[in-house]
Amino acid sequence: MSKTVARCLTAICQGLTLPMARLKRFETLAQAHQLMDIQRSVPAHGEEIRFYTSSKWVAKYTGNESSLEDDTLSWIDGMNSDDVLWDIGANIGIYSIYAAKKGLEVLAFEPAHSNYYALCRNAQLNRCDDRIRTLPLAFSDHSGLEQIFLTSSDAGSALHAVGVKENIYGSFAPTAQHSVVSLTMDNFVAWFGISPPTHIKLDVDSIELLILQGGPETLAKVKSVLVEIEEIAKSDNEIHMLLTDAGFTLSAHSDADSRNAIYER
Repeated sequence: MSKTVARCLTAICQGLTLPMARLKRFETLAQAHQLMDIQRSVPAHGEEIRFYTSSKWVAKYTGNESSLEDDTLSWIDGMNSDDVLWDIGANIGIYSIYAAKKGLEVLAFEPAHSNYYALCRNAQLNRCDDRIRTLPLAFSDHSGLEQIFLTSSDAGSALHAVGVKENIYGSFAPTAQHSVVSLTMDNFVAWFGISPPTHIKLDVDSIELLILQGGPETLAKVKSVLVEIEEIAKSDNEIHMLLTDAGFTLSAHSDADSRNAIYER
């Protein structure tokens, strides 16, 4: 029903502009598109986060407070103001913005083009773009130029994969792809003189294990890691072993009903 109404509204706008000169018509339709870029506010543990609702995926993820991950918000609540959070797989910036509003320094990594655009706009909309470093980078176990394969080009979409056409649900046929710089966490810190994170949120729906394998020196300085682990993912046990071998313990605060696992020192 909503798709039908949206198509009708689009047809009305296009019909109303038909009498206009060609260039004027395109300018008017572009302005209408900008004005229809709806903003939505979502409460999150006492904070108000605003988003540009530019696709059905964003509308779904920001529908209400219950659509946010309470365990992720609580994990961020427990951090100190001088901590540094790396949000790897930041998507449109929900948790990066929340952390920035809590006073944390945030580095938000998002390689998918439409998500990165939305991430930057949302950081600006919430007036915290001075506290969030947004970076269109991917991480892996090696550094180089890779292709990111997209399940959708819409902002807020997920389940993309870097370097392989396979995510947590198996092989998929990408709808689009583009090039992206991929680095190891250790190389990123060393090459750019970046202070290592004190906390890492890792949610990329595909190569979490490879990302962790590329950052032993970085992980040595980290207090906690929140990683989304799907039950069907083949790498679950390997991720657990890698983190426990690095000195982390699965937190008693990890919610048994959640897909997130929190590892702490």
